Amino acid sequence: MATPVETRAEHAGPGACEAFSGELTPDRTAEAVVVAGPREGSAEASDAAAEDRTRAAVLKQPLHREILCKTLGFCRQRRALTDVEAEIAAYPEFDYAAQDQYHLISFLAEAGVLSRLELDADGKVVGEERKAGLTEDEIDDVVVSYAFVTTEAGRCVFEEQFRPGTRVREMLDAAPEYADTYVAIMSFCRESRTYQEIEDFLDGSGAGSSGEEDVVHPSYFVNALERAGALVWNGGWLLSDDGRALLGSTSEQA
Repeated sequence: MATPVETRAEHAGPGACEAFSGELTPDRTAEAVVVAGPREGSAEASDAAAEDRTRAAVLKQPLHREILCKTLGFCRQRRALTDVEAEIAAYPEFDYAAQDQYHLISFLAEAGVLSRLELDADGKVVGEERKAGLTEDEIDDVVVSYAFVTTEAGRCVFEEQFRPGTRVREMLDAAPEYADTYVAIMSFCRESRTYQEIEDFLDGSGAGSSGEEDVVHPSYFVNALERAGALVWNGGWLLSDDGRALLGSTSEQA
């Protein structure tokens, strides 16, 4: 059967975050980021550059960033290809995606953060040793489906950088003078809101400034909340599940 996607990194055990060295195709990802610090040519420099390439692969995809992040989280346990496709289709961000599920899954596999597993009719993984000596037609008869699992490199990306709740907290901590404004917008967007409604809300509430002459345009807050995974666009700006969870915890602490 036809191979849906080729992966450049197999599922690895603990410590693979430091050993990850997958390539990123130039037509689908950002160029590798040069990392300062470790001596050029050293193993540490190679590992750091590989981790940066992985992060850049997701960071440079603003339209699909939330879908990619959620997919990494969903595939932390092995998932059938059909289940991954159905999961992605259910994300509100997918309504506005420029690529289908196949290409999004392929992107993550080529970045080395998802590993593709070939399965037989019993759902068992078909390893290289089992395919040894078989013709392509014989392999096609053995491999009947596919599954995906987040690699250790992908887990590092998800846990360290792209977990939406973490990003929202970091955003609030980075600009405490605007924390009340962010929380106010999140609360206002429990229901779907247009940008104009958010702008009118901020104008009417007096939020959006940290001083008498320091007024920030509403788009700054909306963009920051979207990048942090707190707001999603679904025909209007709506509080995400992670945003609702964080807003609930913020209210409890108040």
